[in-house]
Amino acid sequence: MKAIQIAILSLILPACGNDDDGPRGQVDPLTTVDGLCEAWGKAACNADVARKCGAARAEDCVEAQADFCVDRVGEGPFVAAEAKACVDAVKAAYADAEIDLDEWRDVVLGVEGACADLNPQPDGAGGAGADGDDAEAPLEGGADCDPATDVCQATHYCDTARLICRPRAKAGEACCVNDPKLIQPVCSPVPCVSSAYCSGASGSQVCVALGGISDECTTDAECDSGLFCVDAAGGKVCTDTVFLGTGTPLCDDLR
Repeated sequence: MKAIQIAILSLILPACGNDDDGPRGQVDPLTTVDGLCEAWGKAACNADVARKCGAARAEDCVEAQADFCVDRVGEGPFVAAEAKACVDAVKAAYADAEIDLDEWRDVVLGVEGACADLNPQPDGAGGAGADGDDAEAPLEGGADCDPATDVCQATHYCDTARLICRPRAKAGEACCVNDPKLIQPVCSPVPCVSSAYCSGASGSQVCVALGGISDECTTDAECDSGLFCVDAAGGKVCTDTVFLGTGTPLCDDLR
């Protein structure tokens, strides 16, 4: 009788392990940086990507992307529950051997999307009123304002000298964004309208219209909505899609 009880217990007990880790004694590889990044590399390096990037071996492409993943995720803790969604996003991004803006911001920059959720910003990083509960309506042009607490409507800004909402500078007009490295600001800030960016040395800047596809740029902020700045032959240009091919920046990281 005792032998029968032991036999029954031996059938029941294996099922009482850690359900979240799968079979007893095994750990989900996506909960570790090495496991996540190996999966990332395999998701990015499909046969088409490896071929277009001229990788000597598919394994070289996988290893390069795994190294990139380690740099992206970092040495600190990450949200393991978001790992599968991120790997799926990487696979979808590289499936057609092209990277568009949303995919670029997700799997390359990690500023928004599934992979950005691996390393979320601390609570409150969005600032007061981020949920919209305490946010007040933007002030109209000409209204009195306090630059420390008030927000003017999108076409205006709060003048720190006059303390009123004034129109933002248009393309071709003078603007000012003080270099944060300066000990003392050289001018009162004057931002540009959303279709332009402030260019030049602090104190002698002017608003320049955002670039379109193939226009020269130095940062994403200089490109029109939906475009981003990438390396190309002869310098950086604004684009809406990165096509993978031998010699392109992304492929350099995949070989």
